[in-house]
Amino acid sequence: MINVLLAIMIVVSFLFSIAIHEYGHAQMAVWLGDRTPRDEGRQSLSLRQHIDPVGLLMCFILAFQVGIPAGFGWGKPVKADPWKMRVGANTGLLMVAVAGPLLNLIVGLLVALLLHFVGGYLVGNIYALRLLQFLIVFASVNICLTIFNIIPLYPLDCYQIVYILLPSKQALQFSKSGQYGPFI
Repeated sequence: MINVLLAIMIVVSFLFSIAIHEYGHAQMAVWLGDRTPRDEGRQSLSLRQHIDPVGLLMCFILAFQVGIPAGFGWGKPVKADPWKMRVGANTGLLMVAVAGPLLNLIVGLLVALLLHFVGGYLVGNIYALRLLQFLIVFASVNICLTIFNIIPLYPLDCYQIVYILLPSKQALQFSKSGQYGPFI
């Protein structure tokens, strides 16, 4: 029963964390002058706008696996047009790529900080204890999503960051690794 409850907490936390992550990308693109995410309805915290069905299915399968539940999945990537950004194509794409993981990190750390101060008050009854457990899982999922996205493999965010920061010749060589990322 505890593992099922933990799996449910992981899946729900994952859903909200992915929406936050993709919203971060979309909001940054809009702030930089690209209206594409707004026009596609991605400048929203709506789960429907950001959830990829296959990524969600993978999260369910891994969260409800026998043994230690671990949610892993993905959302629909936000499409940003680098040529519409006021700060330039490369700088704009860099800022958009950083925005998603950074927002997850901020949310995860803020929830963890909140728990540091009020967590002791939530152990009084079973409902408050479940809320405490959910908030711990939610903070952990957000921080783990940030850590996972700083791996420089395609299609993760750090792949785009590394590609942009490399000189042209090295970026071209690095881009060849992109075809292997989804398999890894």
